[in-house]
Amino acid sequence: MDIDTIAKKIASLYLSSAAMATIVAILTLGEPFIVLGSIAMLGLIAVLGDAVAEYGIEAVLHAIYAERSKQESVQSLFQEIESLPITWPLKLKLKNQLSSNNSSSDQQTQIDDQPKVIEIEQ
Repeated sequence: MDIDTIAKKIASLYLSSAAMATIVAILTLGEPFIVLGSIAMLGLIAVLGDAVAEYGIEAVLHAIYAERSKQESVQSLFQEIESLPITWPLKLKLKNQLSSNNSSSDQQTQIDDQPKVIEIEQ
């Protein structure tokens, strides 16, 4: 499994809301489902742990936020990065990456917005 696949899966899960929804659903269903839900959560944690061990936390975070920046505003991602329990240099690297990705996509849309001129010679 490559890092892009892992990043897409994690970004699509949006872990905090998925974890909260899972916990609420398990608690409302009853005891037998608590065991099954716990096993499923352990599986998810194992997959995430393998990804972090294979690529490193920095590469995984870069890939996740690059994928999420396609669908969410960069400002909300900046606020989320500020609240993460990671080192200041890693926060700065993530923000710089998001800023550079955002500026390159803005330049691409500006280029696409310009009318194309086609000359036909006879």
